[in-house]
Amino acid sequence: MTRIPARILTLAGAALALSITVTGCAGFDEVVTRTKAASFHDRDALIKSGITADWVPTDAHRIRGARSLDNSDMSVLISSKTKLDPRKCPRKKRQSTPSFVLAGAPNAYAAKEVFACGEWSVIPTRNGWFGWTPNHPQESGNKGGPRLGHHPVLRTE
Repeated sequence: MTRIPARILTLAGAALALSITVTGCAGFDEVVTRTKAASFHDRDALIKSGITADWVPTDAHRIRGARSLDNSDMSVLISSKTKLDPRKCPRKKRQSTPSFVLAGAPNAYAAKEVFACGEWSVIPTRNGWFGWTPNHPQESGNKGGPRLGHHPVLRTE
């Protein structure tokens, strides 16, 4: 009699493991890491998703990102051949680092300077740009730091 319950428990455990694998570990990973991965075909798709990133060049494509579940932090890795607009993104001494490191992204700690694009800090990659938000108030020019309740990643209006 003890063999039947043991076999049932073994089968139930295997079914649970299989269901997690088949349905995707992404949901499980989101719960554990409190992050959500995202990818976008191009700049238009990124902007249509509600992400505020005016610095992203119009030719941006193959955009990969990770953001916190509360939308307060985000990192993006984009492919683009376009230089950033120095009026929107002046060079400043790096004061911040990304909350999320993406595979293929450069080492932000090694960067002495960043392009400060509002609440985003951006550094060049071989094929484009790596950006993160929020950044340090001295990078963004926001002396008071991020506004309480303001999430720079997703528009709230």
